[in-house]
Amino acid sequence: SLTKGQKAIFEKAKTVPRDKRLFFDREIFRLFFGDCYNYTRSFNDCISKIIINYLSGKLADSGIIREIFSEELKDMWSTRPDIVGFSILVNKQLLYSLALAKMIKESFNIPIVFGGPALFCYNLDELASTFGFIDFIVLREGEEAIVGLLKMINAKSFLGIPNLIWRRGKVFVFNENRCIKDLNLLPAPDFRG
Repeated sequence: SLTKGQKAIFEKAKTVPRDKRLFFDREIFRLFFGDCYNYTRSFNDCISKIIINYLSGKLADSGIIREIFSEELKDMWSTRPDIVGFSILVNKQLLYSLALAKMIKESFNIPIVFGGPALFCYNLDELASTFGFIDFIVLREGEEAIVGLLKMINAKSFLGIPNLIWRRGKVFVFNENRCIKDLNLLPAPDFRG
């Protein structure tokens, strides 16, 4: 828990980004954000260790994991999606995404899709076999893959979908890798909601 002094620093730190004069003052930035950074880094290290134990099976869901993802799980209960996708842009997102995906699979038993540029750093066959709750992985460009997957999810026919890795029992099928030749053929992104 935070001391009174640390709480005061965190409260002041919230105002610094809103004030250009304070934000660009190196000494003020170091004073307020140095402590915040050190505290959050220590906190994240601790949470990461808990998540690693949860993912490796050394820690059952004792409520700690459920508390970490309480907002996300609350959203899941209210919306009840048919499928959940994780776009992993940077490596640091993978650990939290894996833990949340495992919890979603255990709670809702719905298909889980992973994709994003950070996955290029991993052996995807190993990733998919280690974490059995991942049903699909989208490689490279996902625009065609995710549309094809959503169209065929009920038919469970995934062979012709480019850039898709999918589970067939305990075996993973790697579909053809294909680049999008004309980006103008893609629909414009829809950011509603």
